[in-house]
Amino acid sequence: TDEHNLLMKIALFSAIINLILNVWLIQLIGITGAAIATAIAATLNNALCVYFVKKKLGFYPFYLPYYK
Repeated sequence: TDEHNLLMKIALFSAIINLILNVWLIQLIGITGAAIATAIAATLNNALCVYFVKKKLGFYPFYLPYYK
């Protein structure tokens, strides 16, 4: 689909968000903060990928049997 540059930008954005959240949350709540930051960054990465697949290619990349 020739969208590898967009995927690279999404991954870089998610990595930067992960780094910022890790620095902030680890200072506040320790190792639990690292887990929360990583979960937020991974969720953001997946949500952005789903959004751009729907926007650019016109379909959802997962199975929705009852969605019409």
